Amino acid sequence: MGIYCCSYDLLRPVLFPFVASLLVVGSSLGRADSDFFDPTRVTQLSWRPRAFLCKGFLSYDECDHLMTLAKDKLEKSMVADNESGKSVMSEVRTSSGMFLEKHQDEVVARIEKRIAAWTFLPEENGEAMQILHYELGEKYEPHFDYFHDQTNQQLGGHRVATVLMYLSNVQKGGETIFPNSEVKLSQLKNDTWSDCAKNGYAVKPEKGDALLFFSLHLDATTDPKSLHGSCPVIEGEKWSATKWIHVRSFDKPEKHRPSEACEDENVLCPQWAAAGECAKNPLYMVGSKDSLGFCRKSCNSVEATKLNTEVFIMRDRNHLPVSHVLLWLAISSILSTVSPVRSHLKPSEVLRHGGHVPGLGHSYGSSPSTAIQHGSYMPHSNKFNILFFGATGDGVADDSKAFKAAWKAACLVPRATIELPSEFKFLVRPITLQGPCMPHLVLQIDGTIVAPSSVAKSNLYQWINIKWLHDFTLQGSGTVDGQGFVVWNISESHHIEKETKYGSSMRPTVIRLYKCYNVTVRNVRIINSPLCHLKFDSSQGVKVKNITISSPKDSPNTDGIHLQNTRDVEIKHSDIGCGDDCVSIQTGCSNVHIHHLRCSPGHGISVGGLGKGSSLACVSNISVNSVTVQNALSGVRIKTWQGGVGSVRNVSFSNVQVVDVDVPIVIDQYYCNRRACRNRTDAVAISEVTYKKISGTYRFRPMNLACSDGMPCTGVALRDIELSPANETQVPREAFCWQSYGESQGLLHPLSLGCLQRPTRLMKAQMKSHNDTCYY
Repeated sequence: MGIYCCSYDLLRPVLFPFVASLLVVGSSLGRADSDFFDPTRVTQLSWRPRAFLCKGFLSYDECDHLMTLAKDKLEKSMVADNESGKSVMSEVRTSSGMFLEKHQDEVVARIEKRIAAWTFLPEENGEAMQILHYELGEKYEPHFDYFHDQTNQQLGGHRVATVLMYLSNVQKGGETIFPNSEVKLSQLKNDTWSDCAKNGYAVKPEKGDALLFFSLHLDATTDPKSLHGSCPVIEGEKWSATKWIHVRSFDKPEKHRPSEACEDENVLCPQWAAAGECAKNPLYMVGSKDSLGFCRKSCNSVEATKLNTEVFIMRDRNHLPVSHVLLWLAISSILSTVSPVRSHLKPSEVLRHGGHVPGLGHSYGSSPSTAIQHGSYMPHSNKFNILFFGATGDGVADDSKAFKAAWKAACLVPRATIELPSEFKFLVRPITLQGPCMPHLVLQIDGTIVAPSSVAKSNLYQWINIKWLHDFTLQGSGTVDGQGFVVWNISESHHIEKETKYGSSMRPTVIRLYKCYNVTVRNVRIINSPLCHLKFDSSQGVKVKNITISSPKDSPNTDGIHLQNTRDVEIKHSDIGCGDDCVSIQTGCSNVHIHHLRCSPGHGISVGGLGKGSSLACVSNISVNSVTVQNALSGVRIKTWQGGVGSVRNVSFSNVQVVDVDVPIVIDQYYCNRRACRNRTDAVAISEVTYKKISGTYRFRPMNLACSDGMPCTGVALRDIELSPANETQVPREAFCWQSYGESQGLLHPLSLGCLQRPTRLMKAQMKSHNDTCYY
């Protein structure tokens, strides 16, 4: 095997001390000491990403000199557009900056040589040095230095490394942060760090220090953990100098080779050709009319003699000083770890991991693009199609790993979208999709996600578990199918027994969002859940719009939307049909607004059941407006268990149309879903509940208000209620009120709806005392 296949990790223990001595003792090679680099000042910060800090890399005089060169030439910093690669203004980067010329003066030339010595990467691979200035509040949001657009890869290929030199001290803020670093949790931070710095591994800017980190792995693949940013400056100002280094020459773009030449330009071409790469990847191997390939000789004759770099070493080693051979060997080995030219991957294997072979394509322009001259870049593509991560989409093969891989990749990119395309069916086993992720992540479901039948029979709490996200959207024209029908044939009596013994967790929820903030669910269709279809737990800032939920009327306990410990919710313009509550609002919920909703079939819109097992329940500020409930057990309902504590207050039901509903208006403080429940005197207090403009037809009774003897309902308001029997031939049942206090106004039909009692002063005092158990 040739030297290009050597492992730097194997050579490092032997070669690094020797190479370091060559670098420090520059006079032995006839160079000035200041041109070279002292590796003893370097500390390794992390391995994922590979990051190193050098103390005193620049002298104070050098820092001041670079700032002086830049001060009267600063312009607003820019970033590259994700699609075109062109430079654009962006709020993600608010600094100002300018580019020096390479070797602009003696000081700049000396620093560039020092950078090359530290990184083992040739000077010609580097871009011109950029000087940046950050004033109060200015920042650069997390981004990658590598890029994916073809425009910026034409000159020098990917950026492999970045050297960031700090030219000034900053009183507070301005830290360089790595949000995805594997060691971010191990770094202790006190009050001298900014809040931004506490979100990842951070480096404080100190004058003269330099930070080196790599954007590519040793195998030349991009490193998502190299995501980095500059925290806002809180006190003082920040000056820095940045040097980006590419996998090949940035100064000398590759030229088109003459068409008559038939040669290989990679030592592995014969092996690739023998493996069939000429047919699999003809553009790279053979070329096209616009560009020549890199393995034309081997594709013309797969039996061509292999190039042997070992022979080259053996042939020439007697003509070079040993120190030069070792130094060249070390640098070549290091370059082999970052340059895909030396990769063992076949070209088609590299292509399957995201595009052309990095660092090998032609340069089609002789000068850098405008975008390149403006520094760092956001990733080219923010679309992550699950098919590109190995999913088959046939509804038979397990696509869970592909789904998880796509999620992990997208999680690292701002405004990313995970795509499940239409016309595909993805079989997904129980999966957890968790953050924290970059903001504005979108899960786009246009195809169908289907659960294995075994999921419905499992003891899992949920099938698709989404948690710890901010600014997240789940949307699409597709369907999520929980396959709950495999357990729906269980008899009702058997179901009740199991729920009594084990709780309803015996069957999983289809989608659960836990501790998610500013989350939107829209347009999707969720069907056939073994239990709840869509659950929000311990979340805030929830918007549900234009979704469809569907399960048969006799599917047990299949709530449509279940809210628990969740605040600031809006549910609108949706169609829900299920075997239980269309919307279930549980303890810990407040500021919930439900409007323009259709519920059919189901058990209506319900608050509760609350207070089970003598627990504390607190629900407040619930508004249900402009909804239609049809073919349901209840219309709008509040239900609590005996023995609970806490309160339900400020609940409003208005403009509700009911059609063929058993009981349109319900308060049940004796709720029990078992054969028998113990009588208790304690109860969850219910107050300030308004029913306004409720109209339509009922099958059993227009209203049933069964409040607790120990804690009656108060502040109940009935206004403009008009309800009629669905079957005009049936004998109408009267509305029922028990321990229900409040007032009625406007039209009440039937007249029995006017059964509320007037509250006493003693009762009001009792209610006020009880409400103090909840802190709103």
